[in-house]
Amino acid sequence: MIREGFYSALLILIFVPLQGLIFANFDFGNYFLPYVYYVAILFVPLGFSRLSEFTFAFAAGIFMDAFYSTPGLHASSCVMLSYARPYILNLIAPRDGYSEEMWQFNSFGSLWLISYLGLSSLVFSIWHFLLESWSLDLLWFSLQKAIASAVISTLFSFLIIWMFFPKKNEVR
Repeated sequence: MIREGFYSALLILIFVPLQGLIFANFDFGNYFLPYVYYVAILFVPLGFSRLSEFTFAFAAGIFMDAFYSTPGLHASSCVMLSYARPYILNLIAPRDGYSEEMWQFNSFGSLWLISYLGLSSLVFSIWHFLLESWSLDLLWFSLQKAIASAVISTLFSFLIIWMFFPKKNEVR
């Protein structure tokens, strides 16, 4: 379990600077904000305790808050995603369920991965943009921004995983 914890911390150390230094500079107008760092939270090992998951999520969020100067906004969104993660996994669970040995980025196929990334990104984005606007007057605008950002985030996250984390039996 220590090795898996180290791997999860390494993913946070890879995806958070990637987000803060590269994707934060993408300018798609006021609607599209690609977030890819949440992928590090999605692949925390299944055997981790909920407290460990929340700790990893909070750490990733706090690091992102430092990049974006948004105290607590990303931390809250990451913890919410970590809270919703088991429900999302149950919703899209394969017939045989999940196992620790198979828990990698591309273990369950592209369709499962896109579903997992898409639902997770949608939960993350809705929470993030509703909390950011902090007003029901901007509800429709926040939902539009959340959906557009979830689509673009899912696309970028899938491409990063596909390019840099191939299946073990694939050769690129």
